[in-house]
Amino acid sequence: MRILVLGAGAIGGYFGGLLLHSGADVTFLVRRRRRNLLKKNGLVIHTPDQDYDIAVADHLVEQVDEPYDLVILSCKAYDLEEAIKAITPAVGPDTHVLPLLNGLRHYDVLDETFGAEKILGGLAKNICTMQKDGSIRSWSRPGNVTFGPRSEEQLDFCRQLEELLLRAPISVTHSSHITSALWDKFCLITVLGAINCLLRGSIGDIMATRNGRDIALAIIDECAGTAKAAGYPLSEASLDYLQSSMTREGSDYTSSMFRDMELGKSVEADQLVGDMLIRAEDAGLSTPFLKAAYCTLQTYMLRREKS
Repeated sequence: MRILVLGAGAIGGYFGGLLLHSGADVTFLVRRRRRNLLKKNGLVIHTPDQDYDIAVADHLVEQVDEPYDLVILSCKAYDLEEAIKAITPAVGPDTHVLPLLNGLRHYDVLDETFGAEKILGGLAKNICTMQKDGSIRSWSRPGNVTFGPRSEEQLDFCRQLEELLLRAPISVTHSSHITSALWDKFCLITVLGAINCLLRGSIGDIMATRNGRDIALAIIDECAGTAKAAGYPLSEASLDYLQSSMTREGSDYTSSMFRDMELGKSVEADQLVGDMLIRAEDAGLSTPFLKAAYCTLQTYMLRREKS
């Protein structure tokens, strides 16, 4: 299976690099600056149990001109339009695309562009970051990729993909209910991002305030209600995890969206909190805290653009 990974940042570099390390046929589609750095230093991945120094010089391209069997899409959700332009030459009649983006909105765009029969369901669970020197630091033991078919015609390909992924030193979940798994993660990252960005602190900071716990639980209720209205109610285990992890005293838990906000970077506001809010409103639900969180994020983005 010939695999093209868009980008070699925290997510694409981690999973693509460990696939390459395991012997898979992986090519990275990267910008020139990242390509030059990788050619010079290789792809270095630091994990809690082992460090990997992977030679990737012969596996880097700035553009593609032929189809691949699998394209792994690991960009930020707000870069989707640019990403689609970059991978279009790599998507042939038999190509499948595995998106590892946050949220759900990108599926409508990818389905319309390439055809729903080509787009697998996928998500990544990995606490990681790309460091200033270009290396990738992961705190997960190990990072998880969850994927699955969105239609019966994708079953055979997903079985082949599972065999390939299991050879790499990563955690693999082949889900037969991938849409439910996608909603679970959509709720998790939207809840965490909304709490952090609205109240401007870690979970532990917020739990030390008078009303932080009540606001966090209200945001959980709004997102869980939206998932239920969409036909994908959170399991009791997922809801318990949200309620316990989002109200844990002393926790340093923060979302990547909040960390990007603190650094003055662009954030996935529209794709997470904004999209959850739209889905809630379409279902006729009242979501005052999601509205407040989205307004906070919009204000931040407007001020960022002005400066």
